[in-house]
Amino acid sequence: MKKYMMIHDENLCIGCQGCSVACRSANNVPRGLYRLQVHAKMSGTFPNLKTDFLRQSCVMCEDAPCVEVFPTGASFKTADGVTLLDHRICVSCKYCILACPYDARYVLPDGEIGKCTFCYESRLEEGKEPACVSVCPTNALTFGDVNDENSKISKKLKESKYYLPKAELKTKPSLAMIANTKEHTMNNMSGSLAQYTEIYWGWPIAFYLFLAGLSAGASIVAVLISNKFGKDNYYFKAAALIAPVAIILG
Repeated sequence: MKKYMMIHDENLCIGCQGCSVACRSANNVPRGLYRLQVHAKMSGTFPNLKTDFLRQSCVMCEDAPCVEVFPTGASFKTADGVTLLDHRICVSCKYCILACPYDARYVLPDGEIGKCTFCYESRLEEGKEPACVSVCPTNALTFGDVNDENSKISKKLKESKYYLPKAELKTKPSLAMIANTKEHTMNNMSGSLAQYTEIYWGWPIAFYLFLAGLSAGASIVAVLISNKFGKDNYYFKAAALIAPVAIILG
């Protein structure tokens, strides 16, 4: 029996939000609502700063509080470990939203409840990976069957040190995280801007900026003169000549 799981590697994630966009497109998520988001968390004091990109979505708890509180049984677990909703018997009581410790559910415009499903109906049943996994440019997301020892996710779990979100609640999430261990600080960026405490703006830069501004100004003046007096005007010809000469000298 398959058991689906996902890993989000915070060392590889760049916070591009491609996963969120792909999710919205694949699952027709209404504007202003999200099945998943990646939040940027900055810590430290300048120049010793660090940014972590953290995924927020349903974590597919094995012991899911949202399933336990549902009075009609509309929230349920599949045999392969995915938490889904049966909208036919959901009464939109919103108990599941209150019970979820991961803030992963939301109310749709029609009053029904929405959440991440690992693209169960739209992609998994067709043998495809979730949309978020398929578009990640840095391969920060790994998905698969943990009961298959040869799957990518099984190998990733064996070779990586990971943590489960809010593990102290003992919900047994099926979304694991690999913590960011990189030190993105100015003091530790060898060969980068960290070695420059001051930026020297000498006369070459000042002269370049002057010529660039002169060229832009001459171009605008040339257009204004052309509109009012025509292109045969002496001042138009002068401005039209100054603009390219200034940019070439710059």
